[in-house]
Amino acid sequence: MAKAADTAWNDASLDRCDYAQLFLARSPAYRRGYAALKTATRQGQEDFARLWGLRFPLRSR
Repeated sequence: MAKAADTAWNDASLDRCDYAQLFLARSPAYRRGYAALKTATRQGQEDFARLWGLRFPLRSR
């Protein structure tokens, strides 16, 4: 399994977004924060997104 994950880093077809997603998926700090989003307030969600440099499309309320 680790070998397949390591191969992903060397895939020439990946763009910046793909590499960013791979990085975040492997970050323990990001994974903990993402797990906490289930119970986070709207402000907490926005703070999380800002901390990690994420942008989400606007959603209807």
